[in-house]
Amino acid sequence: MLTNSQSRQLSHFVTFTVWALVAACLVFWVLKWVGSSQGSDLSSGGAVGGADGFAQVSAGDPSVISKLLGAVRAAPVAQAAAAPSRIVLIGVLASASSQGTALIAVGDKPAKPFRVGAQVDDGLILQSVKTRSALLGSDAGGPATMTLELPPPPSR
Repeated sequence: MLTNSQSRQLSHFVTFTVWALVAACLVFWVLKWVGSSQGSDLSSGGAVGGADGFAQVSAGDPSVISKLLGAVRAAPVAQAAAAPSRIVLIGVLASASSQGTALIAVGDKPAKPFRVGAQVDDGLILQSVKTRSALLGSDAGGPATMTLELPPPPSR
């Protein structure tokens, strides 16, 4: 049986261990987040602020949303050669039933998220999304007139 002194020592040890694990997890995620924000070019969206290195981004910042959806930053020349259209797929959030959201840039405007069924451009509706592509057509139930695909992920 534990004495009162041993019980207090065990309680202190367990409390210290739990808080040490919480601190270690916090340090891990902060370092991971700071490391990933420094590796990407967030300065074009006005995101990195202060000497602390933390990204300060508004909730609707297209650069952050595109990064979360898996967009790959390509050189402007390569992007123009790969997509002759003025509609470019930046990222996809898809479900098994081809429902979801696609991050699409139209013309020289910043990318915006579009849900399945939403009008992307004049006469083009987002019909469905898949893992790495989006289908556009003139009617929600009609045949697809345009398929947008994401570039292959970078090799590590």
